[in-house]
Amino acid sequence: MRRTLPVLSLSLLLSACSNGGGGNDTGTEPVTESVTGPVNETETPTEAPIAAGLATAEAAWEAAAINDYQFILTRICYCDPRPPVVVIVKDDAVESAFYQHNGVYLTAADIEADGVTTIDGLFTEIKDAYAAEVAGVDAIYDKARGYPVDVLINYSEEFVDEEDGFLVTGFQ
Repeated sequence: MRRTLPVLSLSLLLSACSNGGGGNDTGTEPVTESVTGPVNETETPTEAPIAAGLATAEAAWEAAAINDYQFILTRICYCDPRPPVVVIVKDDAVESAFYQHNGVYLTAADIEADGVTTIDGLFTEIKDAYAAEVAGVDAIYDKARGYPVDVLINYSEEFVDEEDGFLVTGFQ
């Protein structure tokens, strides 16, 4: 009986974690994609294949034709942790941004330095990673509207904790 309880507890915990908090605000299952390893050596970066999940997600985003929106952008970097930023986009451009934890607005210089961008800009970062032949890209996209929800880019298999990425939450 003692062995059954920890196994049962672990199963319940994993089940609870998998059913909530996925960062997906639409209530639909996200599209997940993981691509590792560089592209074929004979291909130039402009010919590098873009994973099907990215192409499908970007097409869904373009079809949604959303030009005014806001979301919370959390940059993931093990070397330089940054607080989440609420990004307000109008006419496909960042109109303003502020730190979620204290409401302080970012200056234009801070917006650029902190990598605050639109959803289109985040798609560009993912495509640039594929073109740079990084070691791997793990991405989850919102199934209904296509925007990236959780992305981690591994630049090198030789180093630990050099990955960069981002989370998109609170999309509206």
